[in-house]
Amino acid sequence: MDLSGLFFYHFITLIRLRKNLCNFVPLNLYNSFLIKN
Repeated sequence: MDLSGLFFYHFITLIRLRKNLCNFVPLNLYNSFLIKN
């Protein structure tokens, strides 16, 4: 996955999380994914 795709996924995820109150769990999963790579 290239950087533009990763940024696009992160951008879409943030938009979707704005509609959720429980947004820290997906963010933590995404951050751990970034750290592993």
